[in-house]
Amino acid sequence: MKAVKAQISNDELDANILKVFCSDSLNCLKNVMQNQYDFDCDYYLIGSGTKNLVTKNENKPFDLDYNFEIKSFPNNFNPNNSDKLKQSKDLIGKELNKIPIISHI
Repeated sequence: MKAVKAQISNDELDANILKVFCSDSLNCLKNVMQNQYDFDCDYYLIGSGTKNLVTKNENKPFDLDYNFEIKSFPNNFNPNNSDKLKQSKDLIGKELNKIPIISHI
C-alpha cells in the first residue's frame, strides 16, 4: 500500500490562516460584549468558507463571511427600539475596531 501525502495549496493555507485570525478576533469581540455589556452573542462562519470552497480570482483577495448574532440583550435593553438597535450595532463595530490585529503567520 502506497502512502498518500496531502497537498495543501497556498490559497487553502491562506484561507485557514484567515479563519484562525477571524475566529480569534470574533471570539475576543464575543467576550468583550458578554463581559462588559452583558450581551449574550455568538458568531459563525457562513457561505463557501463553511464548506472549504473558498476561491481566489488571480490577484483579487478572497473573503470569509461570518454572522455575529445577539442571542439576548442586557435586562435594561429594549430590542424593539430601533435607536437602541442602531446603538448596539455601532457599539459592536466600535469594539471590533479596538481588537488589535495580530499576525498568525
